[in-house]
Amino acid sequence: MQVEDFLSFQLFYSEFLRSPLTFSKILFTDGSIKYMPFVKRLDAYISLPFVSYTGVLDRVSNRFLRGPDFVEQNGNLICEDPKIIWEIRGFRSYSNHILDAKVLQVINLKKNKECKSFQIGQHTKRKIKKAQQKQQYVYMLNNGRCDVFIDLYQRFCLKKGIPSFSRNFFQLLIDFFPSRVSIFIVEKNGEPIASAWLFKDKRYAEVTWICGVDGYKTHYSHFLLIYEIMQYCKNESIDFLSLGRSDYNSGIYGFKNLWKTVNIPLIFSYSKPCVNVWNLKESCSWVMKNTAKVSPTLTLKMGDFITKKVF
Repeated sequence: MQVEDFLSFQLFYSEFLRSPLTFSKILFTDGSIKYMPFVKRLDAYISLPFVSYTGVLDRVSNRFLRGPDFVEQNGNLICEDPKIIWEIRGFRSYSNHILDAKVLQVINLKKNKECKSFQIGQHTKRKIKKAQQKQQYVYMLNNGRCDVFIDLYQRFCLKKGIPSFSRNFFQLLIDFFPSRVSIFIVEKNGEPIASAWLFKDKRYAEVTWICGVDGYKTHYSHFLLIYEIMQYCKNESIDFLSLGRSDYNSGIYGFKNLWKTVNIPLIFSYSKPCVNVWNLKESCSWVMKNTAKVSPTLTLKMGDFITKKVF
């Protein structure tokens, strides 16, 4: 990402979380000095909220606030202030306290540049063909409007018992990253039935959210969505398309594997032993599903509260 992107993240975090973006200096054992972005939430430094993974930079603008310094010892990061709690998600471990149950699934579009068709299995191709025969129409939104996506997404979350981001969250993303966001909608007889949110960064893009409504399982709308997004990314000279992070062996993990993804383990490193909040999602799902039957508005407010605490 460029400096301009981090400036946008700074504005986004300040507006949505009321917390500033900071950069911490890290002295590695090989003598190199790098910088890592963090956002301070309550009593912890998180790198980075709502982002699948983070890395380090060689230099950073003095326009950003400085966070606590770190040094590397035996492969682990030690904070200058031992009282500080921190969390890092990335492709390597930074401490002995880790969670490694998630994986980032990425399609290498470089391999498809010289091909007339994508390198996907026959099973997946049949599902795409069936979806195309269902008279579904895919279009893309680029005009700063995300109402259709949000309506589908929140209906999906209420049904599944998943904490939902607020309408304000998505609108702020569009406001601060206007050229980075594209929204894809699948329509059937004029009714939106599925949608995906694509976040782009030059040669890389990620499907950060995908959702659909009940009653259209045999329409294979998600297959059509991913296929159209792949076509779009190829036309935009994007080399890598991430389908986002997943739990190993989950249903969505299996769906993403159908697209011949490269699966990269994600490691969540913590400054001290922690509770695996992801294991609490089943109980959370049961509560939210039942609350949604009584008060969808209250459930959405619960989702907004949870998503500001668990990243």
